[in-house]
Amino acid sequence: MAIPQPATPANPPAKMVNPKEDEMLTVHQTWMLILILLGLAIQRNLASPEAKKFREDNHSFPPEIISKIPNVSVPVGRDALFTCHVKYLGDFKVGWVKEDTKAIQAIHDIVITHNPRVQVSGDFHTTFHLHISEVQEEDRGQYMCQINTVPMSSQTASLDVLVPPDITQSSGDRELRQGEMAILECVADGYPTPTISWRREDNQYIKVKDPRFGVRKVQRYEGTTLTIPKVTPNDMGAYLCIATNDIPPARSKRVYLYVQFPPLIKVKEEIMGAVYYSDMKITCEVKAYPKPIVYWNFSNGIVLNGGRYTVNEEVIRPFEMTSTLTIRNMSSLDVGRYSCVAKNSLSEASTIVRVYMVATPSPPTKVTSSVTYGFQPNNRPDFIPTKSVLLDNGVQLYPKYSEPDDPPPLLVHDNNRPQDQYDILGHNAHIKDDNESKKGHNNFGRSSGSNSQRSVKPCFCYVLNFVIWGLFEKLAFV
Repeated sequence: MAIPQPATPANPPAKMVNPKEDEMLTVHQTWMLILILLGLAIQRNLASPEAKKFREDNHSFPPEIISKIPNVSVPVGRDALFTCHVKYLGDFKVGWVKEDTKAIQAIHDIVITHNPRVQVSGDFHTTFHLHISEVQEEDRGQYMCQINTVPMSSQTASLDVLVPPDITQSSGDRELRQGEMAILECVADGYPTPTISWRREDNQYIKVKDPRFGVRKVQRYEGTTLTIPKVTPNDMGAYLCIATNDIPPARSKRVYLYVQFPPLIKVKEEIMGAVYYSDMKITCEVKAYPKPIVYWNFSNGIVLNGGRYTVNEEVIRPFEMTSTLTIRNMSSLDVGRYSCVAKNSLSEASTIVRVYMVATPSPPTKVTSSVTYGFQPNNRPDFIPTKSVLLDNGVQLYPKYSEPDDPPPLLVHDNNRPQDQYDILGHNAHIKDDNESKKGHNNFGRSSGSNSQRSVKPCFCYVLNFVIWGLFEKLAFV
């Protein structure tokens, strides 16, 4: 029996293809093919021995610190910061250690030290910071950033704590005798080590003894020890020890050097003139140490404060002063020598000021009639200093001095009296005519305490007056 053959189906009708869909399919297939080829290439490269070694090497890189840590210098009391940069850290840890004491400051993000001024910060993967606030001198030293690998990887930086100078030792005030040697010392601490210099407070030169240059004068001397050989009064004063190290503030110490010496007295004028009824001041300058006692002598007595006299003292420096004697309402009683006396424990010194009366402008010294002597205290006179007075009829009046230091006499004209009458103030007078035929002496006091006056006239005037007065008396009694 024949196996029936299956009926052959009729051919289906042909399907129509869209050209746009066929084009899109082709592009998609192209990109798929590119991606497949790229994946095969990558897979092949990853499977190569070079790629395998690269992966193995990168996986075994040790951690390392990639930059040097800079040193830090800060003044005491400020904050300090250290920074450590690392790579390939992985599971390793970074720590901070103070190298000189081996004290661990921190491990990774945990502070180990008990110092509350130490802190850490950073991302703790590649950057690590160590903070030290308000640094103190004990914080000075080396700080290490280290990674706990074997062997250890580390970097070290130093912390300099800058300290301003501080004077720890110096000489106190010194008191020496003139001619002795002065040694002044000054010591200071600080970081960096301070420089010591000396200068005078009044900016005067310092006379120093230098081992290299001998004795010389300088305005500033550098060194911890200042040596002044054979001190004099000019060396007396305040000296400043100054310590600097470029870290503010600088420090200074004041040392006063006292030099004992006997009094030295100076006056501006040794001879002074005064006008009647005016005030007069006499001043002397005194230098001495220890401080002297200063007083004034006149007419063998001490001038005291009170009445017409006033004594004022002004201290300029511990070893220098002035004494001023003021005399009010000057008169002839005040003419003479005044002594300024200074005395201390070492010695005594004095100086003399001579006072005389001076004149105001007045008529010429020729006298036409008569000359009287005496003093009228109730009337202010005009004064004429003179060495000789020419009288009428050729008679001259010459001063004659009993002492070389006495001042010349004065002619005094009272405005209330006739122009031809003058008062003579002085010690002695000598009357002499032109022919040297007759000499006579009249002693004149320093002043006249009464209002009485005497006339000095040529001899023939006295005879004429005597005759006229006799005739007048006879006529009066008739």
